[in-house]
Amino acid sequence: MKTTVSVSLDPQEFHAEFICMEPEMKQLPHYHRKNGDEKIWQDDDVEIFINAAGDRQSFFQILVNASGNYTVLRKDNGQSENITRNCTISVRTRRHAGYWEAQIRIPQTLLGPVGENGMTANFSRSRYLGGTPEYYSVSPFLTPQSGFCDISGFARFRLSPPEKEAGNLIRGGDFARADLPDWKSNRSADFSAVRDANHGFCTPGSLRLTRKKVSLKQPLAGAWQRLPGLIPGKRYKLTYFVKTQGVVTEHPDGGARVQIWVGRNYFIPVNGVQNTTEWLKQSAEFTVPANAKPEECTVRPQLAFASGTAWFDDISIVPLP
Repeated sequence: MKTTVSVSLDPQEFHAEFICMEPEMKQLPHYHRKNGDEKIWQDDDVEIFINAAGDRQSFFQILVNASGNYTVLRKDNGQSENITRNCTISVRTRRHAGYWEAQIRIPQTLLGPVGENGMTANFSRSRYLGGTPEYYSVSPFLTPQSGFCDISGFARFRLSPPEKEAGNLIRGGDFARADLPDWKSNRSADFSAVRDANHGFCTPGSLRLTRKKVSLKQPLAGAWQRLPGLIPGKRYKLTYFVKTQGVVTEHPDGGARVQIWVGRNYFIPVNGVQNTTEWLKQSAEFTVPANAKPEECTVRPQLAFASGTAWFDDISIVPLP
């Protein structure tokens, strides 16, 4: 069953987001275990096995079921210690039509520093639905028979900033500088657009938009820059990462998103990101109309018809062949 996991690391936390496709969502049980229950592995769950130092010695195992119940174990020399009560990890699960997701945040103070050669880790999913269990693992060297806890079979990961895409037309889209020289915004008592040095998709630095309440006179609030390098009639690809906290809207299309103006509007995504999420990748292709005026074209990360906080990072627009 298709399962994806996205991971990132900032100075404070390790983030993991699992997307678990599930065609039988109505049969997915609602579990009522207490945090710390070591039998969570018998549920529909996802698990993280992580050795931050990369030395293949001790590691942590984090188990999270589809109802958000979780357990944290420390494994060292064949010994297992349940440390759930002494941990401050953050877990959020949600159910959707056709899939369920789990967002997990683990403090760096728990995991320890990442080794010079990266970390070793594995990510797995168990699918039960009350029938024959199915197991999925990122590492091809681990199976239910060999044991997902065999640290010698963990994969090695190096979390690094995304590679710079050739021909990127966005200036300062990685928000690495201490100010925002390439971006403009209309700030007010209820809205701010600033660089946040403590949050970023892979490295510190992102655009943080904060809005206390929605104004009917100005429903869209964000930052923007012009795109004079766009070529009419050509096709481009927009990519960026967004994270939200408490984004609330009553508009069906409201939320955190990026608006492209090229003589017509493209909203990516059409329905903005709402509520509280970890870093999500957004990507879409668009065509610049033949009659567009490049000097008037703009890109606008924004909070549309919404209040709350949104972070944007690694924004790029590149030409397609």
